[in-house]
Amino acid sequence: ENICSQYCCEYHSEFSALNVDKVCRRVFPSSFVLMVIVMLAAKDYVPVLAVLIHVYLGLFALGFIVYGVWETFTFQRRLMAREACRINKLVEVTEPGTKIQIMLDIGDVGIKSVFRLRH
Repeated sequence: ENICSQYCCEYHSEFSALNVDKVCRRVFPSSFVLMVIVMLAAKDYVPVLAVLIHVYLGLFALGFIVYGVWETFTFQRRLMAREACRINKLVEVTEPGTKIQIMLDIGDVGIKSVFRLRH
């Protein structure tokens, strides 16, 4: 999880790394608790338990890889949508005719990543 978050933060954006971290903070502990419950419930069936745990770990790893790939390919659209919502709220709360200085809250790595992936 830490390596994936570091990769996302370094090569994509901090927004993407925070999303990966947020998901992992929920998934890893719940996965551990689920595996402990299954192991305690099926402690008399060791061969079946070994297969079941290995299948679960494989599916867990595959799911995390799929999530990482999805995060890599969709973070730009979600990042821009978040910024558009933030700017729209800023426009709504200002008085008409007031000039608004719009600063994107994307960060250097996010901007580099957006333009690097567009080629």
